[in-house]
Amino acid sequence: MLSSSSLKAWQWEKSQASPETLVRMNTRSKDLNWAQAGRYLLKDCPREVVCKVTGTELRWQDLGLYQCMIDLSPQNPHVLSKKIRLIERKENGTGQENQPRQSGSNACCWW
Repeated sequence: MLSSSSLKAWQWEKSQASPETLVRMNTRSKDLNWAQAGRYLLKDCPREVVCKVTGTELRWQDLGLYQCMIDLSPQNPHVLSKKIRLIERKENGTGQENQPRQSGSNACCWW
C-alpha cells in the first residue's frame, strides 16, 4: 500500500498560492514515524494506518484549510484525505473561551 510506507507531510493553505508545508517526515519505519517542526507534531503509525497531527498554542491566525499528504516530491504530492478546515468555536454558554477547532469528519487527524 502506497500510503502506509510513504513519507507524509502536513500542509496549510494560506491563500490561493501553493500550500505551505508545516511539518514533513524524513524517515521511514514499519512501526512508527514522526517529525516535529515548530508547533506541529506529525505521527504516522503504518501498522494502524493512522496519521496524527498535533498543533500546539493555536492562534486565530491558524484558522484555515489543512491537508495531510504523501510526500512523493514537490512536483508530485498526493493528498491523503479531504482538506480539513480549522474554524472558530463559538462560546456555548459555559463561560469557556472561544478556541479554534477542526471541522469535518475526514480529518487526517487534527487532535
